[in-house]
Amino acid sequence: MHLTINTSVNARRYRINSPTVIYEAFEDESVIIHFASGNYFSVDTTGDEIWKLIVSGASSTEVTEILSRKYDGKTGDVETAVAEFIDELLKENLIVPDVSSSDRKYSNTTSNETSSVKKPFCPPVLNKYSDMQGLLVLDPIHEVDDTGWPNVKPKSTQ
Repeated sequence: MHLTINTSVNARRYRINSPTVIYEAFEDESVIIHFASGNYFSVDTTGDEIWKLIVSGASSTEVTEILSRKYDGKTGDVETAVAEFIDELLKENLIVPDVSSSDRKYSNTTSNETSSVKKPFCPPVLNKYSDMQGLLVLDPIHEVDDTGWPNVKPKSTQ
C-alpha cells in the first residue's frame, strides 16, 4: 500500500517547549503541564499517539503516514486531523518548531506491520484544564536555569 501525503504543509518537526512544558506519558494517555500559563492538558487515543510521535522526533508527514497505516480512515481526513491537532499544540505553546532537526530522520522503533483489521480513526482531542493555574504558576520550578528542574538559577549578588 502506497500513501500519498500532501507535503505542502512541510514535513516539519517539533519539540516540546521546554523548560516551560513538561509531560508524563502513561500507557495510553499523556499529561502535559504548561507552567507559564498554569494550564495542564491530557491527550489519549490518537492524541496520545501523535504527542508521543512528535516527542520521539517524527515529522508531521511521518505522523500522518503512521496513523494512516494503523487506522481505517481516509488519508486526507487523517492528514487534516493531524495538522489541526499540531496547530492546537502550537497555539497552546506546548510545542515549537524544531529547526535544529531539519535533516534528522525519524526512526520508528515499532513495527510497521498493521493488522488486517484496522480500528476506525478518531480525531485527536486536546483536553485543557485551568483549575490549578494559581498553584502551577506559583510553583518554584519557574526559578530554574536553562537546563530545567531541579537546577536552580544562581542568585544575583547585586
